[in-house]
Amino acid sequence: MVDITALKKVSEDLKKKEGQFRFIFESAPIGLLWSHAKVKSDGEGVEFVERLVNPTHTEITGLSREESNIPNVFNTISRPDHVAIKAEGIRKNLDTGDGQFSMEKCYTRPDGKETWVLITWLRRWVKYPYRYHEVSTLVDITDQKRISEEVVLAKTAAEKANKAKTQFLATMSHEIRTPMNGLVGVLHIMESIPPEEISKYLRIAQSSANDLLMLISDILDLSKIEAGKMVIEEVPYTIQEVVEHAAETVSYTHL
Repeated sequence: MVDITALKKVSEDLKKKEGQFRFIFESAPIGLLWSHAKVKSDGEGVEFVERLVNPTHTEITGLSREESNIPNVFNTISRPDHVAIKAEGIRKNLDTGDGQFSMEKCYTRPDGKETWVLITWLRRWVKYPYRYHEVSTLVDITDQKRISEEVVLAKTAAEKANKAKTQFLATMSHEIRTPMNGLVGVLHIMESIPPEEISKYLRIAQSSANDLLMLISDILDLSKIEAGKMVIEEVPYTIQEVVEHAAETVSYTHL
């Protein structure tokens, strides 16, 4: 008879630990892929001895466990530039010994949905340079990328709006000075003209004051424009009247 009590205990402990690790692997809220690979005899590329993925990984990529075991399958759902970045990163960080490499990349799932992920590879060589174990993690950052893009768009829109307001205020400042100078110029002339000519200059002064009032009203209507409630009116006019009115006002702005 052989006492196998210790052996049984070791076996039970191993089963218990295997159950614990399997629970962690299967229940993890991030995608996990574990692989055991070896370098091909010709030194060109690797072949996977074994590969495991958890449910979250298949949910993120849209590939089943069986599909995930197809060589280079993840490259087929990745952007070409991301494939190149991954290859260069792995070459520099993982192919020369134990190492780690991370990057953001976009998967186009079989159902057409685009998913952004933060992926990290961790490699440990068992017998360098022949065999290694590798774990990669996937974190779905699609929502974060969308929010980031929305923030950038909102910032760009805000900057454009601020620039438009600055240009508007600069234009209004110039437009306000024109009738104001005309009004001041006319009042200055009225101090030294005969009484019989005052009515002419009063009309010009009143016209400049009305122009100034309309400009101030337009500025106050800015809030209506921003709210999309500005009403556009069609009013008949003649080019000759507009030009004559402008020329008459401007003619006194530098007096």
